[in-house]
Amino acid sequence: MQTQEQKRITIGSIAATALILSSFWFPVIATGEEAAQPATNANTNTNTNTSTTQNTTGDTPATQEEKPPVDVSDLELKIREQKAKIEELERQQRIYEANVSLKRQESMSLKNQITILDNQISDTDVSIQKLELQIELLGDEIAALEVSITKKKSEMDQQRERLSELLRFLNRYSSKTTLEVTLLNETFSEFYNQLKYLQTIEQDAKRGLDSLEALKEDFELEKSDQETKREESQEQRSQLEIEKKNLSSQQDYRENLLDETKESESQFEELLEQSKQEQLNANADVQSLEAQIRQRLSDTNQLPAGPTAFLWPLPSRKITAYFHDPTYPFRRYFEHPAIDLATPQGTAIRAPASGFVARAHNGGMGYSYIMLVHGDGLSTVFGHVSQISVVEEDFVVQGQIIGYSGATPGTPGAGRLTTGPHLHFEVRLNGIPVDPLSYLP
Repeated sequence: MQTQEQKRITIGSIAATALILSSFWFPVIATGEEAAQPATNANTNTNTNTSTTQNTTGDTPATQEEKPPVDVSDLELKIREQKAKIEELERQQRIYEANVSLKRQESMSLKNQITILDNQISDTDVSIQKLELQIELLGDEIAALEVSITKKKSEMDQQRERLSELLRFLNRYSSKTTLEVTLLNETFSEFYNQLKYLQTIEQDAKRGLDSLEALKEDFELEKSDQETKREESQEQRSQLEIEKKNLSSQQDYRENLLDETKESESQFEELLEQSKQEQLNANADVQSLEAQIRQRLSDTNQLPAGPTAFLWPLPSRKITAYFHDPTYPFRRYFEHPAIDLATPQGTAIRAPASGFVARAHNGGMGYSYIMLVHGDGLSTVFGHVSQISVVEEDFVVQGQIIGYSGATPGTPGAGRLTTGPHLHFEVRLNGIPVDPLSYLP
């Protein structure tokens, strides 16, 4: 049997619970005259149907009309089918990439190069199909999340309404003293039952609070996931535009190569020789000039400070050829002393570090390039430049635009043989080419 002290503790516990609930999410609801008791043992599951709540005058407010739940089974089936199609396209891409890798191990010839280009074109075409499917898939996943988010919001509204009802009831009884509660009940048995009932309501409210908190957490996670997918979709759309331009460039290069060589192996060999000579001349020019410029700057105390870190010269970080790449198609003629960054024609090139413009070579319809000299024995070279924005003997700061990318066949600065729009980016240490990836973040 409970003592008077135990009764006061029970009432105090109910009051504390009411205070906790009143501070969670929804504002404190004025007490006023409520219905004597809320419905007890009601289902606190988040999927409960909207119910009516008796108000202070005994009237029943109209229930909020809800839209029928959306059947997402068709959407989920479509998402599974899209993922299966994407996996098949990725399988096709691996076949084309393997074909290119095998062909690059063979001797360089016009026929071999055309076969490589055909596989690359097919690979890019499949990449475009995959990106289009991925964009569609992300759209459907966003739609599915929207359905789930709307459902959870409705469930939270229902749960808040349920908790509001309990809060009003608890607020009413928590304001009464032990004497008032005792006087309201004719017998001790009724008093005891009333306390037990209030404890049940308190437990019901706590379960509802936990359920609402879990719903809120899921809701926020799904909103975050939805926003991430929207950003990813935008990135995929940008990549799709790049791939479409790459496909057009590859097709143009194929046609240009056939046109220049007249489909003759001997003409192709001559083009290769001209391209090789262009690269040798550029390399010799850069090596001899760098030593002279560095010595002059050092003697006049104008040598830039060593960079703490390089920046990427382009927004794109898609590498199509690595430093000393064993799959580089012209490796038989010269090593690849750089990385090639795929980027649309005319992309702004930014100085990866502050430096001195040692060379800004405009090759006309031949090979154009820019060389910057930095501190700590470092220099950078940018090849296939379609437009030069600096002049020799200038100082530039990190991030400054120094020119614009090129390499589309038949355009200014591209050179004799190029496989499509990209930037040739070299890093040199004391005049010797080193892997640029060792200096990029």
